[in-house]
Amino acid sequence: MLQLAHRVSTTLRFQVQGGGTYGVTVADITGACGGIVRVVNNSLQPWASSFRLKQVTMYPASVTGSADVDNIVWSNGLTNFVKDEVKDSTIPTGITVPQRLTFRPPSKSLLSDWVATNGAAGALFTVTANGGTVIDVAIDYTLTAGLAEPGTISLTAGALGGVFYLALDGAASNNITPVGLPTTH
Repeated sequence: MLQLAHRVSTTLRFQVQGGGTYGVTVADITGACGGIVRVVNNSLQPWASSFRLKQVTMYPASVTGSADVDNIVWSNGLTNFVKDEVKDSTIPTGITVPQRLTFRPPSKSLLSDWVATNGAAGALFTVTANGGTVIDVAIDYTLTAGLAEPGTISLTAGALGGVFYLALDGAASNNITPVGLPTTH
């Protein structure tokens, strides 16, 4: 069988701008993998057609007078897929950890396999983090083969033909922004 879609394996780095809890959807991950602006200040065409999340690593920021609350809760709000059997927050409530935290999708969850980038909505997981926390996302994704192009992602700023990587929590929220890559919202 001829493989039409090229697979890319990479680690993307993000930094939390404002502390809080942020949902991450299929479209958010797709935009974070990058794309090209097709309509000025309106839409980004992502080049990922599917992805498999390998792990998320968080480097908590030191916040004076505040305990680190960095955490990921794996869940599935998608109604068009079989529900996950587990919700895993990985760190028990009330426990603070000042060093690197590594999270992997639970087995038998949607994120333990390949996820198509078109047609799905709802948070796959939520990130709770203080401002300044650095997040590395290890991911495999396939490039669009032209057979089933993923939908566009809405933007408010972006030059025609520009290549951008969007925030992990989505262009509208724009609080977990890429580090070292061109970005917009």
